[in-house]
Amino acid sequence: MQLERFDELEALRIAIQSKIDLYSFYKDALQHLQNKSCKDLFATLAEDERKQRHMLEKEYTRVSGKKLLYINLPKQRRFVRTVTPNSSEIDILDTAIQQESEAKDFFERTYRLVKDEDTRTTFSEIVEEEQHHIKLLQSEYTAQQKPEDEESLKLANA
Repeated sequence: MQLERFDELEALRIAIQSKIDLYSFYKDALQHLQNKSCKDLFATLAEDERKQRHMLEKEYTRVSGKKLLYINLPKQRRFVRTVTPNSSEIDILDTAIQQESEAKDFFERTYRLVKDEDTRTTFSEIVEEEQHHIKLLQSEYTAQQKPEDEESLKLANA
């Protein structure tokens, strides 16, 4: 996503939309996952995204003095991907890692652009949470690859 200069309110609108999109991605992905640990992780991440959204909405209300009623962002200000029906669990995990990385990058860059100190603090906290999400997803990705490798070894040794 191209970032130009924008104020705290626009940064917060983009951030809130990113949380809505990531929440939807995780909820949609749950319908395509079979592995219990992967499903549990995605359910947890969806809940984290929901909590972050509410935190950002409170921040928006604090900065603007108004409650955010709707967001109407152009596509170039969104960075969400969808799950396709034929996506494998590895593909879904890979997409989740990419999306969390893009979100982390957005919050890191935006942190430097906004001037309001409380908004900067909120963005900094979300960067840390996104880094944690990436680590969890990478661990699950690695764990998902191991059964295939073990099965391949069994077949090769048979």
